[in-house]
Amino acid sequence: MLNTNIDEDNTVDLLLNGKLILSLDKDTYEETGLQGHPSQYSGRKIRKFIVSNDLMDSSFILESMKYKRTCWSFKEKALTFDFLLAWHCAEASS
Repeated sequence: MLNTNIDEDNTVDLLLNGKLILSLDKDTYEETGLQGHPSQYSGRKIRKFIVSNDLMDSSFILESMKYKRTCWSFKEKALTFDFLLAWHCAEASS
């Protein structure tokens, strides 16, 4: 992500396997109501939480509560991020 301090700011990763991973500060995590777990790198005082959604999972559909809550978090809680994307498509060898 651009212009982000990974240990301080809210961050997001979108992996090739379809996983959407959010690293949120405590306040944002509580406001969104998303399900996650404390970051193992938070130390004694938990300041960061990790939320992982598998966008390829068959249960992550438009009607599901998880999908609706995730969308709501991005829209209503203004979770915005600057992305730098790169795509590499390897040609098949003959």
